Amino acid sequence: MAKKRSHPSHPTKPKPAAYTPPPISDAELFQPQPESTSVPSVLATVFSVTLHGLLWAAPPILSMSREKPDLQRTVELVQLTPEEISRLPQFSDPGISMPPLPPSVASTDVPPPPSPPQQPSTQTLERQEELVRQQIVQRQQKLLQRQLEEQEELLRQQIRRNEELLQKQKLQQQEELRRQLEQERQRQTELLQKQQEQEKQRQTELLRRQLEQEKQRQELLQQQQEKQRQAELQWLQEQEKQRQEILNRQIDQEKQRQELLRKQQELELLDQWQQQEKLIGQIQKQLRPQQKLEALKRIYSYNADGTTVEALRTNLITFYQKIQQFAGEQKNWNQEKISLRLGSPIKQNLPDVTPAGVALLIDENGNLSTDPLLTRSTGYPALNEAAIKAAIDDVKKRSFAPAGEKKIYQYEIEIEQNNEASR
Repeated sequence: MAKKRSHPSHPTKPKPAAYTPPPISDAELFQPQPESTSVPSVLATVFSVTLHGLLWAAPPILSMSREKPDLQRTVELVQLTPEEISRLPQFSDPGISMPPLPPSVASTDVPPPPSPPQQPSTQTLERQEELVRQQIVQRQQKLLQRQLEEQEELLRQQIRRNEELLQKQKLQQQEELRRQLEQERQRQTELLQKQQEQEKQRQTELLRRQLEQEKQRQELLQQQQEKQRQAELQWLQEQEKQRQEILNRQIDQEKQRQELLRKQQELELLDQWQQQEKLIGQIQKQLRPQQKLEALKRIYSYNADGTTVEALRTNLITFYQKIQQFAGEQKNWNQEKISLRLGSPIKQNLPDVTPAGVALLIDENGNLSTDPLLTRSTGYPALNEAAIKAAIDDVKKRSFAPAGEKKIYQYEIEIEQNNEASR
């Protein structure tokens, strides 16, 4: 503060209560001061205010400069759409409305009488100095505030540039990291593929070796099995050869035995027939004709059962019932009736000899499907056997067309005696 000075010609008076200092314009503020104003005190005041303002504004700036920029912030430019641009006037500052000007004073008005000149007092001067200092301080503060705002704007611009640079560096680092990750992934993939290929080759080689070993083992096993099979086959062949030799010897022995037995039976039968003929000759000499016939029937086992036509029909029905199991899908039977004449194998004329009936079932290949059936008896077993044999021999001589069906042959065989048989 400037020191108070007293003026000798102007004693100190109390300040009027209703006094209000007039406002000072810029032109008046920077006009030269009267001799009563102390220039050093004004300069000291300005310097003090400036120094205090700098000290007041410096800590925020320094603290702001000490703060590290936030690397996590992201500055993005936003492109407004035409619709958003058209809505910008809604967010503009409202216009300042000024109060209306007071009406101008008509030139006809009489100005008030000028007040008598008064000499300013010391308090008035001091107050004026104080007002001047306040206005200077306010202007300095505004200037300082403007400078601070400019510095803050520069700092914000620098921060934005730093953020953009950091964002660009971050993007570059991310791109580089992505590229490195991609290269590492490709390298890992190639390494994995190479390892898989090596493992596959190793597995393939191992499998090939195992297959070769298995193949060698199978070949060795097959050779052993083949040797064993050859040995077994040779042993079986030797056994079969021995068995065949034994069987051939047995067959030869059986043939010899059967031949001997047949010759013995023929000799016995011939002997019996000779004895029977001798006996018959003796009986014929001793007996009457009726007695001769009765004796022949007893000697050749005559049996009248099955010699009638009714017996023939009954036996045919029985035969058809028997062969139904061989019918299959065949519904109708092809039949053929054949008549034969057969010479009696017995030299004697036998009494009451009836024609023999024989039924045969022949398949499509000419073979017997069932045993022959004697449908009508001659009365004598020897003649019946001869009739059946004659029917079988006759049917074997016939030709059979490949009709695919079975066929029935009915034979009626006449027995001729006294060796006068003819076919």
